[in-house]
Amino acid sequence: MKAIVIGAGVGGLSAGLALRRVGVEVGLFERRRDVASLEAGTGLTLWPNAMVSLRKLGVGDEIEAGGSALELLEQRTWRWRELRSFDVGGLSRRGAPPTVNVSRAHLTGTLLGRLGETAPRTGRACAGFAQDDDAVTAAFEDGTQETGDLLIGADGSTPRCARSCSGRRDLGTRATPPGVASSGSTTNARHEVCSCS
Repeated sequence: MKAIVIGAGVGGLSAGLALRRVGVEVGLFERRRDVASLEAGTGLTLWPNAMVSLRKLGVGDEIEAGGSALELLEQRTWRWRELRSFDVGGLSRRGAPPTVNVSRAHLTGTLLGRLGETAPRTGRACAGFAQDDDAVTAAFEDGTQETGDLLIGADGSTPRCARSCSGRRDLGTRATPPGVASSGSTTNARHEVCSCS
């Protein structure tokens, strides 16, 4: 079985690693031209459910070692008045994996390292795909094609795969999905503050 994964961000790399761990051949394709750009970005907060998944992929300990466990989360107004405070460390004291602040570079670098020879093929922007009863074929802007048994669209904020699949062109180009907060936190912080208006 062969899987085509469009997008080599955190979701695509994780999908590729999970598929490879169960014996599926994986082709990873990324529109950006170099692997270094995959590691660009800021810090991320990985909640216990994400850490459970990363542990199942065999990278949880390495991710945790390269970050710092978050103990307290505060939400404040722009005038710095506290709205609420969450004892995030209490989750891990009750048996859940820790909530970890980590840099995007460390997370993607770790996933890339575990993928080894399944490194993403960069400079391959997906233009769409076609499927029949036997296979799915991804078409790329450079005129090339790749055929597999299944296709995973992990192409982020400009989801061409999702648009092709749904037939909709109005899926938007939100850089931050609904329900995700941007915090501007550092990756070695044990205390994170989200500022709200």
